[in-house]
Amino acid sequence: MHFFGDTQNTSWLFIRKFIDPIRFLNMNLSNKRLAYIFILLYITHVTFSIRYGLEVPWGGDEWASYNIFTLMALPFSVLVSFLKSILGPINVDNYIIYRQQGIFWTALIFIFLYNYSIRSNNKLLSNFAIYLSVFIAFNPYVLQTSQFFRYYQLYIFLSIIITFIILQCNPLYTKKRK
Repeated sequence: MHFFGDTQNTSWLFIRKFIDPIRFLNMNLSNKRLAYIFILLYITHVTFSIRYGLEVPWGGDEWASYNIFTLMALPFSVLVSFLKSILGPINVDNYIIYRQQGIFWTALIFIFLYNYSIRSNNKLLSNFAIYLSVFIAFNPYVLQTSQFFRYYQLYIFLSIIITFIILQCNPLYTKKRK
């Protein structure tokens, strides 16, 4: 029997090609073990992010981006205002904390993927959520984006949610197309 069953639904073919080689995901992980895995992945991502943030010099328009409240990046601006009220003005001693704002959005990504993986009845999407969390934890693009374009992490978070909504509703769309 095939890893994902004997279904002939071709709409999941692109996901099967990526997940099928990862056979270890087929094992039944308890929610507690899965939570430990997600926490470990998140801590690994945070560690890489902070180490990378300390290696990259502070510069460019970063100083200015923290001093201007913009509507275009409203969640970023609100988060900066909140941090300024707690930490005070940005200086050499606390800039790394300001730079790590992407970790907030990454935490929401991991929380969403964990909750989806334990609550979804669709085993394929549940496995895809686990795979995606591993991918995000170690992806250099995500790490770099979280340092230089902190508000892009919000866009990545929203794109993941929209992708899962579309994939979850795919059988409904497929049925209406016939």
